[in-house]
Amino acid sequence: RQILLFFLNFRPHLQAINLKSKYMRPFTIWMSKISYVEVWSSSRTENYSKAFTQQLLDMGAKISKTLNKQVTHVIFKDGFLSTWNRAQKAGIKLVSVLWVEK
Repeated sequence: RQILLFFLNFRPHLQAINLKSKYMRPFTIWMSKISYVEVWSSSRTENYSKAFTQQLLDMGAKISKTLNKQVTHVIFKDGFLSTWNRAQKAGIKLVSVLWVEK
């Protein structure tokens, strides 16, 4: 019984740690990554790359203006097929805009 009470007493503490890490995740997940952003509207008339780039920079991300060997992730939506092919050929992870959290 003492063990159970001990565990229950510390449960809120563990929950606080989990909540903190949940909210800190968006700021720390980008530390070791270099991203290239290519995000367009579905009609391909509006380029949203700058907006997503700024959001990522605010989250602590490192952004490359070019798709090069240092890039670890390409945030991609309705972009150029050539970008998709280059990233795949280079083994760079292609992720959707849903991967970016506020």
